[in-house]
Amino acid sequence: LSGCHGENFILKLVRRGITASITGGGPQKSHKKRSQGLEVISAGLARTGSASLQKALDILGYTPYHNAEVLVNDHSELWDRVVNTGGKDGIKDVASAMVAAGYDATTDSPSADFSMELLKLYPNAKVILSTRPEDRWLVSVLQISPIVGVTMLPPWSYMPRFVRFREFIRNLHCQQWQGCLMCDGFGVDINDHETNNKCLDYLHSHIEKVKKHVRPKQLLEFHPSQGWEPLCKFLDLPIPDEPFPHINGGLSFEIARYVMW
Repeated sequence: LSGCHGENFILKLVRRGITASITGGGPQKSHKKRSQGLEVISAGLARTGSASLQKALDILGYTPYHNAEVLVNDHSELWDRVVNTGGKDGIKDVASAMVAAGYDATTDSPSADFSMELLKLYPNAKVILSTRPEDRWLVSVLQISPIVGVTMLPPWSYMPRFVRFREFIRNLHCQQWQGCLMCDGFGVDINDHETNNKCLDYLHSHIEKVKKHVRPKQLLEFHPSQGWEPLCKFLDLPIPDEPFPHINGGLSFEIARYVMW
């Protein structure tokens, strides 16, 4: 495999493989009418149960935009502009690209990192703040760096779309996450006290910002362990006749790293 043929082949794997491992696959069950904008904005940072929430929203009839969609839709350069300006520029272009591609909900980084900027564009959207115990979140979030680091190696480093995605992720982590995940090389020392503090500081400041800017009736603090009831009540939708999805995002990361190595 080489050139665009290799890249296209890998993108098929991303669409059918890695994304399917996150979403759980299966047909979408729509209980709602389609809109022309973002209806649900998840403000929960990466590794706070965003994969489970993405699948839940999919079952409820939404089309959620997760981190993998940045790569699949080649939105890396659009997001880079947002990151480089701290969300002050480019967010309208990103939002327009998401909506034009058919997405009406967001989950995971980078959209969660700039959820308040997205909310300014879609002030009637409902906001979900997914949460997780800090100690478990910290262990999980530090798994991100090795996955991105692998894209520095062949064959990924020869594929322009993957290069753009890798550079965007590194840029996001260096600027928005205060460098607590990765800026150079394969990441960070997960046992480093300063690294842990930077990650937790970012988590705390993000949660504080969300709670400060979103009206209480417009905000749902949620963890997948709570199941369907609070989510469906918040979204004013019936509870599906199937168990709430619990996607092991950490396992998906390990599978991805194994495949990519």
